[in-house]
Amino acid sequence: MSTLTVSAASVDAPYTVGTWRGFTTAAVSYTFDDGCANQFPVAIPMFNKKKFKLTLFIVTSGGMFPGWQKLISAAADGHEIASHTVSHGSLKSMANTAQENELKRSQDSINAHIPGKQCITLAYPYCETGNEALCGKYYIASRTCSGQINDKSPSNFNQISSILCGSTTSTRNSVSGINAGADDAAKSGGWCVYLFHGVGNDGGYSGVSENVLQGCVDYMDANRKKFWVESFGNVARYIKERNAVIVKEESATENSFTLKVTDGLDDVIYNYPLSIRRPLPAKWEKVEVTQDGKPVEFSLKDSAGVKYVTFDVIPDRGTVIISSGAVSNRNVNLMGNGKILIQPLKLIVNNMQITVP
Repeated sequence: MSTLTVSAASVDAPYTVGTWRGFTTAAVSYTFDDGCANQFPVAIPMFNKKKFKLTLFIVTSGGMFPGWQKLISAAADGHEIASHTVSHGSLKSMANTAQENELKRSQDSINAHIPGKQCITLAYPYCETGNEALCGKYYIASRTCSGQINDKSPSNFNQISSILCGSTTSTRNSVSGINAGADDAAKSGGWCVYLFHGVGNDGGYSGVSENVLQGCVDYMDANRKKFWVESFGNVARYIKERNAVIVKEESATENSFTLKVTDGLDDVIYNYPLSIRRPLPAKWEKVEVTQDGKPVEFSLKDSAGVKYVTFDVIPDRGTVIISSGAVSNRNVNLMGNGKILIQPLKLIVNNMQITVP
């Protein structure tokens, strides 16, 4: 089976952990700066329609601040609300005390207004890096804009590169020109981060037309097996979890496998599902996957005569059990879309039929 995987901290054979979620080839993040007007009525609906998530790097004061209600609405749709500092000043030119004030106050303000308190990433204003130790104190990843594709395991999360798009660029202002970045990421198995500001005619810096942005989103939609489109923060989470994960099979029987998936990271922050794959016994006709007793969606795929199950679980959220259904008193059938259908168990007790949900 030809899939892109990466060595994790410790993964028992025959399990593999996907380099990217769903064992896709590359990760792609769309990030938008400065709270430009059309990001909300134009860009976000485009991504919502395809169920893609983007990142809004927000300046929390002054004329670039879009207002909390818009941000709360975007967060409710699953988009990331992240820091672009308080004032959009260059961190490079500030003393450490001023930098820390920008970093902490911005994060605190976002966490105070956006449910979930998950402001965990930063975009440097003007792409000018500040004190990396201070940035790392508050954020798990910080974005620059050097125009490079990021490695599947970046060496410095305080220097995550992005590709500036829009009218100020010579090659990244068309559908093909922008999509070339994602294509390059697919060639290397890396992470492409796009940087946008204005959308349409909203007056934002380096504006991109609505049609071009729509064309890019459509390209991602048409190539879902290749590209995993997710917010900047969730991709950073995934990488760090993947590189720290321990997959330990604790028991194996004819009809089930029991495993623990842990990563030793802060569970408040690192709470994103990892994609894991395992070959199954040839005789299994039914499959059930649970974590902490709760059903987990999965998919099945045959390759070279071997059946594989792929499932997504969050590290440190409880025991994972993969079973053939024979260990359960419930009838578990695989639906056509790879999801599970659990039918009620019917018992006869004292001549009465009892249905167990």
